[in-house]
Amino acid sequence: MIEFPLRLRLTNDPVVMADGWLLPDAEVEDWIRWLCRWMGDGAVESLLMPIPGAVGNRNPAGLFVIGQLPCRPTGRAIPYRLLGGRLFVPADAELRYPLREEEFATLFLSDVNLLHPRIGLVAADRGDLLRLADLLSLPRSDSRRWNRAHVGLPALPKRLRFGVIVSSAAPEEILEQGQEDIGTREPKDLAPKADERAPGMLNRGAQEIRNALHKAILSFTSRMPNTAQRRTWINRLEDWANRKLSDLDERREREIERLLDMLRNDPDKGLRHAFPIGGDNSFRGHSEPGATLPESPVDFDLRDLAGGGATDPWDLRRDHLEALSQLYRRTADRELALRRFRRAAYIYAKLLNDYESAAQSLRQGGYFREAAALYRKRLSADKTAAECLRAGGLYEEAAAIYEELREFEMLGEMFRELGREEEACEAFERAVDAKLAIDQTLAASRIIDRKLNNVDRARQVLWNTWPKEAHASDCLEEYFRLLARDDEGERARRSLKRLAENVESLMQRIELGELFGRVHERFSNDDVRSESADHARVLIGDYLRENGPRVEDATGILHSFDKGDRLLERDARAFARERLRKRPDPAAPAILPTNEPLKLKLKRRERVSFRIQRAVQCRWGTLVLGMEGTKPTIQLLGQGTKEQWFPAPEWQVFDAVFVAAGNQPRPDLLYVCGNVELEPRSFRHGSGELRIVNRAYVTTSLDSTGRRFECSSDGFGKGVVRGYCNDALESTSDFVYPSNFFVNPEGLTFMPMRATPGAIYIGAANSLLRIQGNNRGRVEIPAQALSMVHTEGHPTSRLMFHMEFGAGLFRDDDSRWEKVRYFASDMAGPRVDFLPSGHLMAANADLLRVYVVGRYEISRVAEIPGPDEEVIGVLPGPGTDCFRMITANEVATFAMKSA
Repeated sequence: MIEFPLRLRLTNDPVVMADGWLLPDAEVEDWIRWLCRWMGDGAVESLLMPIPGAVGNRNPAGLFVIGQLPCRPTGRAIPYRLLGGRLFVPADAELRYPLREEEFATLFLSDVNLLHPRIGLVAADRGDLLRLADLLSLPRSDSRRWNRAHVGLPALPKRLRFGVIVSSAAPEEILEQGQEDIGTREPKDLAPKADERAPGMLNRGAQEIRNALHKAILSFTSRMPNTAQRRTWINRLEDWANRKLSDLDERREREIERLLDMLRNDPDKGLRHAFPIGGDNSFRGHSEPGATLPESPVDFDLRDLAGGGATDPWDLRRDHLEALSQLYRRTADRELALRRFRRAAYIYAKLLNDYESAAQSLRQGGYFREAAALYRKRLSADKTAAECLRAGGLYEEAAAIYEELREFEMLGEMFRELGREEEACEAFERAVDAKLAIDQTLAASRIIDRKLNNVDRARQVLWNTWPKEAHASDCLEEYFRLLARDDEGERARRSLKRLAENVESLMQRIELGELFGRVHERFSNDDVRSESADHARVLIGDYLRENGPRVEDATGILHSFDKGDRLLERDARAFARERLRKRPDPAAPAILPTNEPLKLKLKRRERVSFRIQRAVQCRWGTLVLGMEGTKPTIQLLGQGTKEQWFPAPEWQVFDAVFVAAGNQPRPDLLYVCGNVELEPRSFRHGSGELRIVNRAYVTTSLDSTGRRFECSSDGFGKGVVRGYCNDALESTSDFVYPSNFFVNPEGLTFMPMRATPGAIYIGAANSLLRIQGNNRGRVEIPAQALSMVHTEGHPTSRLMFHMEFGAGLFRDDDSRWEKVRYFASDMAGPRVDFLPSGHLMAANADLLRVYVVGRYEISRVAEIPGPDEEVIGVLPGPGTDCFRMITANEVATFAMKSA
């Protein structure tokens, strides 16, 4: 039998009726909206097949709808027709080699077989297909804790300490005790093991008297002065008492062996004498040492977690610790299987200090209020506590937590589930206001569209971001996605035209060109695709004529409109290479500054949930780095996108440099200089990726040619600069600097450094160093440079640094770099930067100033009081007349206007 591959070809036969429709979106809300709009009453009975993203990836990449519908424009949906009763192919295609009906049955064994344009053949049986009701119903929850990790114990010393806690204090809010009756009987002593004789009453009393005598002897000898030259009878008496008291450890070990034996054979009795091994319970002082384990009722009670009592520390061998941990967990699993959830929670919380598992056990057993108390008090998981209360029907308590957390969207969803529609809409409106207040316009628009069902308002909110907001391009992309979803082709064409006719800068041309390229891929409407491609070609042509810097990106956009044109691809690459060889003239600032007074107006304040240590501008917006508790954290302002490392309580950020990947198939990079080495992390935003590389006391900088330089020192007067080209070491330059200044305990120091096409500048102690090939230059400055900024995109390349008092400005020039000009000398530690408008900023806790750099002097044109807290940095804002001032917990955006 001859085998040949199945191939499709375009057909000229008009297709009036489609047998199925492919929805490429992965949003369930969009699927339901499309079904209700286009299938009408037939949506309920339509068969649905979710399309997996890839082999092994069950996340949906789209939905295939089986149902006949006339072929007419329906948004992004792709019409399909059925061949041989088994194979669905695009409606405008047919098999190159037709098959007979019996061949279809032989080749395609599943009931439904779909040729996906990207994934390939996707198959499913009729029993696996879904209906509309399946998209609207919640999946069945699994009560098993399948994700609980059983981690091994870390390496520990041979003997450990643990405390037996006697609680004497209670938290402010004590919840009702459980109704389990186990542990309420009068407790008895632990029974001896099978091979051990139980001590009699007289023996126990005599042992207690001997222990008291030995302790009294030790107390007496400890008060005697230690002045003898050699060992005396007092030392010998003390050694004898210690040897006698060592029997206490042996008796304690026997007691632990009895407990282990009891837990294996009769866990109900053994739990009454169990002691905590988690090590997190607090205590006050030490009680009298003993060899008898305490007895307590086996029931979860929040009062037992308060601590505050005395403790009798015991030494615990490692094998005993491992055995107790395993037996405790095995017993807890047994209690869960018997549906005794409070006892399981007691084991997890009291004995193992595993509050997460304890809260899950209580939640599984229906003790929602106590589970929520654990989530809030012990795990600091307020949001999970609110969800727990909500699941238990304690809606008012859950609503109070949502209000406190400002989780208005979840509050609205809860009210909607309860049928309180008016309160739900009010909560959603508050959620929209909260998102807009912190520039999370995308999130606000999704709430308006999906929760308030007002797509026109959602589009208007997205449209209003252009061109002022930093994330306006992403908002416009979402705007056109909504138009494509609702098949608003004519409105999309009008919007494209309005955007193309109101372009004000080079940056807007390239951003709109990229946006129109994505619109061209997203829309199925041929008129919209043609319109977006035409406008993008004009914008990119103007951008290249005006010598825009992102040449490769611009030519790549042009080629994306006709990927089959190999000549266009070749010419675009040749043009990009030729332009990159030329060194462009420095661009003039967008607004030429004058000495006229300016008025500063506060536009917006944004607060973050962690302490900021450094801020840096990237092509997505403003990135802030700092500490949230003990975790190093990075966040993109206004987007809510956040990434954290593992706890590193002492982490401190000295410098950060952003490097865009351009048109290369690799992530952007952020080089961070800190005092602790952290592992690299990936930070995702939309379809982009940022790779974060943190080095300890290594400053990184790049020049305009893309070469990377790293500067480090030993803290004792010697430093080195390494140059890299495509991550390969290209050069090494050593330098010497005065070492009579502060050095950290590791013998290292942070040295600010910036690289330009002409040289490398380093702030070392009270010196400013310049390295240019084999040439070295040095000029003395009043104090140590704490940071360094390189101004790009201006007619004259300048560098700035700030000191403990005042700041300095100098030119990147062979003959004039030594002529440092100082300003803001009366300001303590001013943070400085240049704006695209050409103005110079300086800010600290007391003052915020704007300067103009003239030929002979630096003139002040504006001044307002500072924020009364430490200023982390000043950065350019979303417009040429705006800037941002960053403090420890807040970002303030200012606008400059003529006075």
